[in-house]
Amino acid sequence: MIGCLNCKSQSVNYEKVLKGHDRIITCFDIDKNESYIISGSFGGDIIIWNFKEGTQVKKITGLGSNVSSIDISADSKYFAAGFSDNHTSAAGVADDCLKIFSLNTFNLIKTLSIYPGRYEKPGLIPELDYTAPNGIHKVVFSNDGNKLAAITLSGDVFIWDLEDDFKQTAFLFGKHREIAWEISPDLKYVIYTNEALRDEVDSCFYLKDIKSDETLARFDSPKATFFEAYFSKSLRFIITISGKRATQNEYNIWDIRSHKLLVNLKGDTKMMWKPALDEHENYIAGAGENGIVNLWDIQSGKLLLSFHENDINDYPYILFSPDQKYLIYNSEDETIKYWGIECGSLQQ
Repeated sequence: MIGCLNCKSQSVNYEKVLKGHDRIITCFDIDKNESYIISGSFGGDIIIWNFKEGTQVKKITGLGSNVSSIDISADSKYFAAGFSDNHTSAAGVADDCLKIFSLNTFNLIKTLSIYPGRYEKPGLIPELDYTAPNGIHKVVFSNDGNKLAAITLSGDVFIWDLEDDFKQTAFLFGKHREIAWEISPDLKYVIYTNEALRDEVDSCFYLKDIKSDETLARFDSPKATFFEAYFSKSLRFIITISGKRATQNEYNIWDIRSHKLLVNLKGDTKMMWKPALDEHENYIAGAGENGIVNLWDIQSGKLLLSFHENDINDYPYILFSPDQKYLIYNSEDETIKYWGIECGSLQQ
């Protein structure tokens, strides 16, 4: 349980503020060994920070594109960055949309492009086709660190084998008018909907075995519209963002095996963004556009902590630190802030 957290008495302090980006920070990830935190921005730069000291180790510039996603491999050998606004060529290729770096030397190891193979018909213009890749939505390393997956903004999935000269396998959901939203940490399953465009919504979503292309289950959101979905690392849960189109202020937590809705968590009146789970998946935190940050107990659905942050990003990104002592978020003032939770850390 959480030491002495409760909504009335708990206060949150800034333990560290990381300054160095020139544009709004879009994403970051934390090395499981708590050696580094790596962040990317709208300006296309990447900064490697010393996690414990909060000091800048290295800044990588000249990448020339919005960093949309960063992931550090579980074995702490690599980190990958995906870019969302790459140009799509006449052949439907998203050039240089994914870069892999060594976490030891911080040197660039490999630059990858996407070749969807959809544009063999003469006269088809990718820029006018909703299935054009147009950059990266999310990057994910496999649990063993040997493979890297990317979900494109058009909802396709690409997987590269790092042990086999970066051999690429493509799963083109758009050909079936499907759109992939999330891929599991073991790269075996995908959450998808039947919508053609990412800004369209539905009241249900599906779980698919990516290798066999078999749809395993359908999940129906009760009285709400589905907007986003996320796997928990243990594959116990699927977390979705839902609600009305103007608010999107609910988290639904589903049991991935029984396909049942376990708990519905309602935030404030404004849009909620990507949630964070603690290491043991007992607690979930989420931030909204109005600057309200909430922390819930997953099993009971009880709201444990709620506070307001004036400088929160319009697209808030929040994580628990691996030692469970901090909630870490990206601020509107181009900084990363550590919120220290009084009364001790989260414990299993």
